Amino acid sequence: MMDIRHLWSVNGLFYSIDEKAVPAGIRARITVSSHRTSWETAAMVEMAGRIGLYLAELPLPIFDHLFIVNQLDPSPAGGKPNLHVVIGHDSGFLAQVLGKRSESLLSVRNEHLEDSGILYVSHNEDETLLVITGTTPEMTLHAARSLVTDHFVDAYKEGDPFLFISKETNVLPHAFSQESEKPLESYSLHTLFTTEGLYQQKEGEILPTLDVSLKIRNSHLDLTIANVELAARLALSAGYVCFPLTTCMDEEKGQRFLISCETTDAASNQSKWELNALEGTPALRISAPPTKSLQQFGN
Repeated sequence: MMDIRHLWSVNGLFYSIDEKAVPAGIRARITVSSHRTSWETAAMVEMAGRIGLYLAELPLPIFDHLFIVNQLDPSPAGGKPNLHVVIGHDSGFLAQVLGKRSESLLSVRNEHLEDSGILYVSHNEDETLLVITGTTPEMTLHAARSLVTDHFVDAYKEGDPFLFISKETNVLPHAFSQESEKPLESYSLHTLFTTEGLYQQKEGEILPTLDVSLKIRNSHLDLTIANVELAARLALSAGYVCFPLTTCMDEEKGQRFLISCETTDAASNQSKWELNALEGTPALRISAPPTKSLQQFGN
């Protein structure tokens, strides 16, 4: 029976080959709804970033190897006991995917009066089920952020299948210490994905730290794929990541470098990468027509 406190290890979400401590992949693709809100989309991006941080490589296409829509993964890669992770708020979606196991979850969630993220853990002989949800779609993102920042451990009670993540729980990143905030002019597209750009090398650390925020504006599939793949790839090259990785809708972003993926008019066949100020901070804006965004953003 899996202990959720070991989620980010080969005793949790990941599996290894030949009983090595190094993870080789995730046990099963994460289940998401085909009809998502922006908050649930941001939750997917957060999870993709944390997974990318732990793995040495990610098979392509990244999105298809991390997520599956409207069903539990029928062919998990990690053997037994298996772990299925589900992200979503919609009651119909949860009932469809979880069957009878959704009844207690939905009953408890409906009776919970405070705005909270909710982590629900269910065990049987062959598998563990972890549901990331909340009293609202926004609180579903809050629950996901509590996982990627490890704040969920503070709410853990042994034997209790429900972890309630209070709205007041701080899951925002601590500001990365710099002598001074880097101005827009100090960034270049040629060196953006190096330690001269987004990655910051701290003294005594072998691998660099990533401290950026991906702007989540909507739940459109092409942009969701772009943000998921970009988050996973950026984290893959880092030794440390400042979570959360997303700024959703009108959330405060702090003074972090922003990355914004956007689609342009389908009549345009041009992709564009440009550095400029966005919402008062340095930002990378990536824009492409819908037919190209799947290919361009994550690669």
